[in-house]
Amino acid sequence: MNTERIIETKICKHCHINFDITDRDLEFYDKISPSFSWIKYNIPSPTLCSYCRHQRRLSFRNERYLYKWKSDLTWKDVISMYSPDKLIKFNEQSEWWSDKWNPLDYWLDFDFNEPFFYQFERLFKNIPHSSLLNASNENSEYSNYCSYLKNCYLLFDSSNCEHSHYWYNVWNSTYSLDSIVISSCENIYECIDCINCYNVFFSQNCNWCRDSYFLDNCRGCLNCIGCCNLSNKQYYIDNEFVWKEKYEQSLKKIKNNFIKHKEYYLNKVKNYPKKYAFLIQTENVYWNSMISSKNCYSCFDWIYFEDCKYCSNWSDMKDTYDCESVWIWSSLSYELNASMRADRVLFSFGCWGSNIIYSISSTWNNLFWCVGLHNNESYCILNKQYTK
Repeated sequence: MNTERIIETKICKHCHINFDITDRDLEFYDKISPSFSWIKYNIPSPTLCSYCRHQRRLSFRNERYLYKWKSDLTWKDVISMYSPDKLIKFNEQSEWWSDKWNPLDYWLDFDFNEPFFYQFERLFKNIPHSSLLNASNENSEYSNYCSYLKNCYLLFDSSNCEHSHYWYNVWNSTYSLDSIVISSCENIYECIDCINCYNVFFSQNCNWCRDSYFLDNCRGCLNCIGCCNLSNKQYYIDNEFVWKEKYEQSLKKIKNNFIKHKEYYLNKVKNYPKKYAFLIQTENVYWNSMISSKNCYSCFDWIYFEDCKYCSNWSDMKDTYDCESVWIWSSLSYELNASMRADRVLFSFGCWGSNIIYSISSTWNNLFWCVGLHNNESYCILNKQYTK
């Protein structure tokens, strides 16, 4: 990535800062440009800088504000990410996925005399949407952008979790509270960027730690308090070894006046030298909070990225630019939000499948300008079925 050559410097149309287009960027845009009837339609380089593109993607999604409102199909009360003042139809999730309605019934003929976005807006407002964006959750009604949860409350952008509350971007974890960017942890509280930890509290950037408090950038630590930049240590307080008896006495004292000691240790940990970034098993990665990734620039949060730029949240992406919360074997996608198993999906939201362009909440393959298709439809434009 450090061998990229700047081809052009542009001025962002929104914030007016300069940003560069490199030879690698142009190769990517050419690689993902779609072809129809053997004619390639080249995707141009962006007119907004990466920061403004990121803001634009985030402005379209609402995952954390939930409302009580009525389903347009059954009029029963449901929890929804759409506020009552929005002119949007929605169904409760199970209703939306059911065969009680057919998204192909809302099709439009494409009018070449009218701008595309006006037609797409009509379809978007006319068709019902899912009240929340979840999959296979159990007893976790107040969560959003989640999958495979059980007995969870107010989790967002998370997957495979049980008996946990108040999380964001958490994966494969149980019995925990108030944490963000967590993977494979149990019994943790107020933690950030932690992996494979058990019974850890008020800690950040930790891996394989256990029964510890107030840690920062520690690996394989056990029974430690107020430590920073340690690896494979046990019975340490303030980065110094203590005997087991002294550790247990100190821990008892902390628990008797927890708020006071919490403030003391968190302030003390702040003064330790910090590593420039939280990177584990990475190669040629430029940003922060990345694990097992290679050749990535301006990516963060989190694991198994390769040859990506301007991407964040979740895992398993390759050859992808400008994506948010995309995971599970996704590749060759661009300007994509809240999607999974995406291959050659462009300018879309909440989609999974392949060869999807300008679509929302649609699944399967070969879709163009579609909304709400979820019954394995293919070769559709504006929800109208066509032959291949």
